[in-house]
Amino acid sequence: TYTKSLHVVDLTALRDIEHQACPCQSTLGRWARTQLLTQMCYETMVAMQASDVSHSAFDTSINIRLNGFVTGRNYELVAQALLLLRYCPLKLRFVSFRADSLALKQLFYVLRLAEPESISKLEVVHNVPLEATHLEVLLSRVEFPKLQSLALPAGALDVRRLGSDDDDLLATIGNLLGQLSSLTELSISFSTLTGHLRRLLNPLNTPLQCLELANCCLNRVDMTYLSNSLHSESLVRLDMSGHDIFSSFSTAFHKLLGRC
Repeated sequence: TYTKSLHVVDLTALRDIEHQACPCQSTLGRWARTQLLTQMCYETMVAMQASDVSHSAFDTSINIRLNGFVTGRNYELVAQALLLLRYCPLKLRFVSFRADSLALKQLFYVLRLAEPESISKLEVVHNVPLEATHLEVLLSRVEFPKLQSLALPAGALDVRRLGSDDDDLLATIGNLLGQLSSLTELSISFSTLTGHLRRLLNPLNTPLQCLELANCCLNRVDMTYLSNSLHSESLVRLDMSGHDIFSSFSTAFHKLLGRC
């Protein structure tokens, strides 16, 4: 007798829309999907342990690929589900990971549990107090070999917060980013980087295709570097909003446009 077994459920193509086409018309966004799936995994494991199920049931492995969204509200449930990952038949695999309203300790802990080696997109947004020193620790202690896209919260790399002892910190972070060989998208908007963009981006060996620099207070030195960098010929999306481009660095910007 030939039987088929389900091995992978891929939910990464699901998109959040305002009006659902299904009969119930109810929405189930990224956060709610993360909450529901982690609850299913946890409750499945609890039910199996409480019931007299065959030992072979614990050998079942179904990988559920999803774009996860973890906040302070669902952190405990997500952490519990990930702790039981090796024992539960339903195995959550975060392809992208979005974090909001988490303490740094929570962020570091849940990222390690979420198997960062399989994450291709990491978004740390809003109410996560991540700064340059914390980012250095994260990138030096946690490996992201498949990471293609990284978004940091506002002010994460603000040079005004760096002391005299942190002169090489941006260069160190740049070197760590350079080790992410698949990285092609970087969002560092609302971080004041005046005169320091080169130190951050120059160590990158893979050209960026998408770069968000909104409200980073860049100057002519930064734009001159960017227009002559290896990234300039590969960029397909560049966010420079919040800068007075034509009065501050129009020549360098025109050169950049000519190379994109």
